[in-house]
Amino acid sequence: MRIEIAQSIREILDERKTITIQGLGSIKLIQKPAYFGELRKTMFPPSVEMLFEESTSSNEALIQRLMENEGLTKKKAKEALNKYFEAVVNALVNYRKVRLKGICRLDQSKSGKIKLEADPAFIGAYFKDLPEVPAKIITTLPKDANAASERAPEEIISASSAVSLPEISDQSYKSEISQETHSTEEKVKSVMTDLIAEMKQEAPSAPSAKAEANLEAAWAPEKYDEGYGLIPWIIGAVLLAALVLFTIFSIRQCQPSQDMPFSNETPTEHVTDMLIADETQEEDSSSNEPLLLPEQCIIITGSFASQANVGLMMTKISDAGYDVYTERSGNYTRVGLSFDCADVDLPAYLQNIRATIAPQAWYLDPELYVEYE
Repeated sequence: MRIEIAQSIREILDERKTITIQGLGSIKLIQKPAYFGELRKTMFPPSVEMLFEESTSSNEALIQRLMENEGLTKKKAKEALNKYFEAVVNALVNYRKVRLKGICRLDQSKSGKIKLEADPAFIGAYFKDLPEVPAKIITTLPKDANAASERAPEEIISASSAVSLPEISDQSYKSEISQETHSTEEKVKSVMTDLIAEMKQEAPSAPSAKAEANLEAAWAPEKYDEGYGLIPWIIGAVLLAALVLFTIFSIRQCQPSQDMPFSNETPTEHVTDMLIADETQEEDSSSNEPLLLPEQCIIITGSFASQANVGLMMTKISDAGYDVYTERSGNYTRVGLSFDCADVDLPAYLQNIRATIAPQAWYLDPELYVEYE
């Protein structure tokens, strides 16, 4: 049975949803609006652009689409999608380039940077055959301008030539200026004289020595009770002591417990930011309750922030012949393997994984603690 995963990916991208390739990053479509050309004389139609980002998200929409299009169960859809993305990652690791049919082409540089080139037939189908629209500037003229434009040029010239300016002689112009200047100076002098007289009449007289003595005697400082000055200091000391006690209590509450699992960064041969943490707790030896095993056991071999390191660990696990398992945990991506739990010596199996793949591997499911050798 042939499963058309690429067709389902194109449908999800068409709905403007993100597709995540585990171990690499995400692919999505964005719409670019129409824009003006040079000198704003032409408007170009909108378009679609495909982007690649080094981030991950859930592929639930894609899994659901595979179930609808291909008639698969959720488990079969996940398996088919994981194999498809594993093939993409392996091709990039081995050949540094891979083509997703009808979607895009991915190229990886020597520094590990991914470059995406969208399929022209896919993104070119959007807004196809929309032409360029010429942009025209619309101007409005006032009514006077319209009336002037309706008149003949000869009428405009004759009307402008009919206007004449009166002649002004130099002598009459100078005499008028001198008369106006003299009258202005007289007016300013009279106004200033009246203003000074009013200010002298309204100015208050200085108080006599007797009046000053009465004013000084009328004011007497209030008696100040020194006992009230200690109250603010006492209140401040009590508040400060309460603040110190609250701070000490908060620090003790925030200190990590000695029984919490310890996480540390442990670099491997080819991983630079690997974070391995055994999150299972050691079982109580006095408990006689049997361990309930799931259908599929999961071992975590590392947790990484860089998608490049996630891909390298996935390749290492796949090359060793195991089924790759990944999940998100905060800002990190956990990488490990899954296998059938039936008739398997779980401690011995984990020790083998520690010896061949990751020295600090641990069980995620079931919650089984195995001593490190």
